[in-house]
Amino acid sequence: MNKRLIFAAAIALALAVQIALLAVFWPGGDDEPDAVAEPAAERAIYYSLRPPFVVTLPYGDRQFMLQADLAVMAHQRPAIEAVMRHGPLIRAEVIDYLTDLDPHDIQAPEGKAQILEGLTALINAALEREAEAETIDSVLFNNLVMQ
Repeated sequence: MNKRLIFAAAIALALAVQIALLAVFWPGGDDEPDAVAEPAAERAIYYSLRPPFVVTLPYGDRQFMLQADLAVMAHQRPAIEAVMRHGPLIRAEVIDYLTDLDPHDIQAPEGKAQILEGLTALINAALEREAEAETIDSVLFNNLVMQ
């Protein structure tokens, strides 16, 4: 019986804390307008293109395997939503792009930067072909492994 009472009191306390936090952080509680309304700087929004891309790269008589875990970055939510909407098209084009890479370019730091620039242009071109008004700002590597 004593354990039930303690358990009920703990639940009541947790609910009271949640209600208090909700009252404090509920949006729109300010009735006074700001003296100077400045446009809020848009923060970057990231979206991971999952699962990671895995391709084989033929190089002479050898083959390399490339695994690239990519994310896109934009400052507008509609751009990220467009990437999500056209995900299968973007995945297909990224795989084609990665398959054509030279393994030596991937190992060089400037080669990695060129790959990211190329992927950004590729995704923006795909969005433009699909009549999307928004574009992404850049593509980022979450992880890049070549064996």
